[in-house]
Amino acid sequence: MKKILNYLVAIALVMFQLLPVANAASITIDNSVVGQEYKAYKIFDVTRAGDSYAYSIKSTNEWFADVQEYATSRGTIELEEVVGEPSKYVVKRTETFDEETFATDFAEYLNGRKENKTETAKATAAEGTTETTVSEAGYYFVDSSLGALCILHTAADAFTLAEKNAEPTIKKEASQDSASVGDTITFTITITAGGAADTSYILHDKMTDGLDLNENTFTVKIGETAVEAENYEIKTGEKVTDDCTFEIEFKKEYTATLNKNTVITVTYTATVNEEAIVTDGVTNNATLQYGNTTSQSSTTEITNFDFDLVKINEAKEELNGAQFKLYDSQDKEVKLIKDGDFYRPVQEGETAVPYIEAGSVSIKGLASGTYYLEETKAPDGYNQLTERKEVDLNNKDNAITVVNTTGSQLPHTGGMGTVLFITIGSIMVLGFGVLLVTKLRLSKMSI
Repeated sequence: MKKILNYLVAIALVMFQLLPVANAASITIDNSVVGQEYKAYKIFDVTRAGDSYAYSIKSTNEWFADVQEYATSRGTIELEEVVGEPSKYVVKRTETFDEETFATDFAEYLNGRKENKTETAKATAAEGTTETTVSEAGYYFVDSSLGALCILHTAADAFTLAEKNAEPTIKKEASQDSASVGDTITFTITITAGGAADTSYILHDKMTDGLDLNENTFTVKIGETAVEAENYEIKTGEKVTDDCTFEIEFKKEYTATLNKNTVITVTYTATVNEEAIVTDGVTNNATLQYGNTTSQSSTTEITNFDFDLVKINEAKEELNGAQFKLYDSQDKEVKLIKDGDFYRPVQEGETAVPYIEAGSVSIKGLASGTYYLEETKAPDGYNQLTERKEVDLNNKDNAITVVNTTGSQLPHTGGMGTVLFITIGSIMVLGFGVLLVTKLRLSKMSI
């Protein structure tokens, strides 16, 4: 009885293996990137008996024309129409079929033709591992918005795919973190590719009003090699698609060729303008859009400084009428312009004032560092400074007080001392003259 039962179990197993595969199958993506959308497209129907698989495709399948073209152009597979069922075609291997290269070649071929195709199943990654389910067995092509996985797999039960792409990253840097009005700043943005992307990369850059973009200064390179201009488009003004200063769109055909960790370097310059004073510095934010996702942004911040100059005497009374020039640490004069009630560095096309006039004034919009005030004219009645005054601009709220001294009046010609000296001298001369005349007269009388 036991042997009969074993035979029946064995027969049942064989019969089960001969049944067509029609069960649902789960597709799991390992290392999936949060926020990315994964799609599975059914290319062939499949039935299985043990280790034997039979693949077919119907002419109503939206992939049929693409598969037929592939079969004709490559010659590694062929489609044979089923007798009595003209809409169904059996997929067969030819003598030139290559087990090692077929899946990769076919997947890349399909990847270039998936636009406007309807996915059989899709899922958006939440964290780490993503799973989706297809309702029936088949030969599936799976891709993601990061870039095609280029994976073909026969879904009969559950199977797992590994995400070979990664999220691209972006980093932005400025040539200096503090700048004066009129300074030109070089910005460098590095984009690290996550792998061959099946989507364009769009770099969005937003500047505050304190920066003016120099549109003719863009460079785009990989290492020291310039990226061909046909691979990207720089958009400014009305061409930008959102509220940013400029965009650089790297074309899908180009990003599809990028290996993982390829670094694209974008550089350009911008000039600090007077609005940087109002905002107490400027920020510049860059984000990278790929597919339906925007990466974490990268921001630079550039600050500026100011100081108050107060001219007083020894009694701490404010003095007017002094004149100063400002020099930087390289002993170069900082050209300034009067802007309302304060001074700031000149911009291109502006005419500098010949000097700072004090009193009590403010000088704004300067980069951090050490500066020097040189007094070129003291207030009337006060001694001019014989040394420069150092100004250390490495923090906010600087106040520089300059003291002028004065002295008592020096003696001068026409004073009482001189008159008295002349008067006494005159009396002495007259006395000597009288004495001389008297002696002469006495001498004549003696004769």
